[in-house]
Amino acid sequence: EALVQANKQFDWRIYPDKNHGIYGGNTRLHLFTLMTDFIKKNL
Repeated sequence: EALVQANKQFDWRIYPDKNHGIYGGNTRLHLFTLMTDFIKKNL
């Protein structure tokens, strides 16, 4: 709610069957691809 009130852009990703780790399947690849794309876009 605070991000919306502050008019800040954000993304929220939920990975089914994952706790705090990003191990298994393509989860890590997906997350690192998102991070790389963000850096390329915003640098």
